[in-house]
Amino acid sequence: MKPGKIFKYTGIVLASLPVLLLVFLFVFDWNWIRGYVNERLSRISDRTIRIEGDIDVDPGWTIQIHLEQVRVENAEWGSEPQMMRVE
Repeated sequence: MKPGKIFKYTGIVLASLPVLLLVFLFVFDWNWIRGYVNERLSRISDRTIRIEGDIDVDPGWTIQIHLEQVRVENAEWGSEPQMMRVE
């Protein structure tokens, strides 16, 4: 294969990666990773955090993340079982 064709195909592949990434961001259902997000947030904060509603991510210049029905359990020494509950 000629070096010119290698550069051509490499350029096509590299140019298509950002387009594929954008398509992925707009099509991906973020609710599929709810369990992972709950687990990571709980581990980071050392409190049980549960996202029970919808997760929506709007990509753009400023990425916006919308969460519904978020519950944060209180610390063991807290007087209430839940520190925060957001519908």
